[in-house]
This record gives sequence, C-alpha cells and structure tokens, in this order.
Amino acid sequence: MRQHSSMRGRARTVERVAWWGACGLLAAAGAWSLASRELTDFVDEGPVRLLELDARARQRLVELGLLAAAVAMLAARRLDLAVLRYGVAAAAMACALLLAPPLAVPPAALLALAGAAVFIVRSSDARIAQLAQARHPQWWAAGGVPAGGALVATGALSVWLLRPLIDEGRTLDEQLDFVVAASAPSAAGGATAAAGGAGVVLRQGLLKGTDAFHFGSDSVRLLRGPDGRALLRFEDYAVRNGPDLFVYLTPDAAGDVGVSGALNLSMIKATQGNVNYELPAGVDTSGSAAR
Repeated sequence: MRQHSSMRGRARTVERVAWWGACGLLAAAGAWSLASRELTDFVDEGPVRLLELDARARQRLVELGLLAAAVAMLAARRLDLAVLRYGVAAAAMACALLLAPPLAVPPAALLALAGAAVFIVRSSDARIAQLAQARHPQWWAAGGVPAGGALVATGALSVWLLRPLIDEGRTLDEQLDFVVAASAPSAAGGATAAAGGAGVVLRQGLLKGTDAFHFGSDSVRLLRGPDGRALLRFEDYAVRNGPDLFVYLTPDAAGDVGVSGALNLSMIKATQGNVNYELPAGVDTSGSAAR
C-alpha cells in the first residue's frame, strides 16, 4: 500500500511539472511570436497559410492563438473532472499545433506526459499492482523502448523544424578563375563586348527575400567566361538557412520554378558569402532568372 502511495506521489509530481511546463512553453511561444516578426513569418509556412486571410491577419491569428491556448490550459487546470480538464487542454493544444507546429510540438509532448502520469494517479491499487514493473518487466521494456524513441523523435523533430532560427548555415568564399569586364548587359539582355580574355556579364540583379523571415540580400550575376562557360554567381549574399534549399534558373520573370524550361542547378552550397554555380553546356540563358 505504501509503495502504491509513493508511486502516485511521484506521478502527481510529474503530472504537475509537465502540465505547467506545457503552459509555460505555449505562453513563451506566444510572447516570442508577438516580439519577433521573423518568427511569425516562419510559422506562416504551416497549415495557417491555407486560411483565406492576408499575411498580417494570419500572423495575428498565430500570435493570439498561442496565447489563448496557454490561457485555456491555465483555466482548464481549475476543472475538477480530469476527463474534462484534459479534454479542454487537448483541444487547446490541437489548435496550437494547427497554428504553429514547430512551436507547439514540445508542449504537446509535455501534455501527453502529464496525461500518462494522471492515468497512474487515477488508477486503483489493484491496477497499479497489476502494472508493477517487478511483476511485468517485459511490459515495461516493451513500452519503454517506443516511449523513449518517441521522446527522442519529438526532440529531433523540434530541432529540425526550428533549425532555420538557430542555425545560420555555412559561409563560402569562391573566387572566379577569370576577370569580368567592367560592363553591363545591353538593353536586350545580352552581353556587351568584353576585353580580350575576360568574362562578360549576361544578366545581373539584386537578391530579394519574400518577407522578414525568408530574407535574401546582395547581388546575383549571370556570367559567361572566356572559355564559353556560363556561371551563376552570388556575391556577398546572404539567405535564411533551411532544409532542402535549391538554386533554380527559370525563364519565368516572376520566378516560378514549375514552368517548362526551369532548371534545378544544385542544392545551395552556402547561405552566405560568394558562391558560383556552373550551368550545363547548351543551356539557353536568354530570358532566364535565378530563384
């Protein structure tokens, strides 16, 4: 009997710590999103983008939704009936996951831990004895392995989703093996004449981001070397890091990479610095835009 009481006491402690931890993480995520435009632009890539709202309205929805989910969990804590308390908390957490999956995964994992702990607290002595580790070690082993794996997977998923916020990526400084003539593209978009042995500029422009989070800066030039090679060169540039970033050359002026003739040059070599991408021989560079 004393052993059962001790187990319940530990479970109550785990449940309280996990519950308040989930509330704290949700509140912190809401406050962070209010203070950081970059963060709200980041989570705007999630399911909330499917809503027919303008960008600012979606951002406000994420910010207030996370704070409302934290308040709902705080209010649910006062409910005496555990089923109702966890029902309200689960609904609030589901909304948070839909609004901002990268930020809501850790508190959702804590809420699941709290639910498992409250199950032990509410179980009868007979049930606790039946589930005792000493009596059924194989059950605990069978349950502990997937539970531990789920915990590791949750942590890894959170880090992967939040990677663009915490990892600035790689810096690279590639040089050209030829001199570029000090000339600009002609009005028709072709190259002007260059001094002997020098490369020419076919096209050039500025790299731009789409919002505060997905930033891009500095210049991009499409060059042709004296040996006829075509190169796409990013100079003193910087972009936001992220998984699976690629460089495309597309004939679409708006940068659509799904049109016919768009060419995937490579996964990006670096997120900042000076980087060259060599174009395959025979690629038509007239009317192309980097993306």
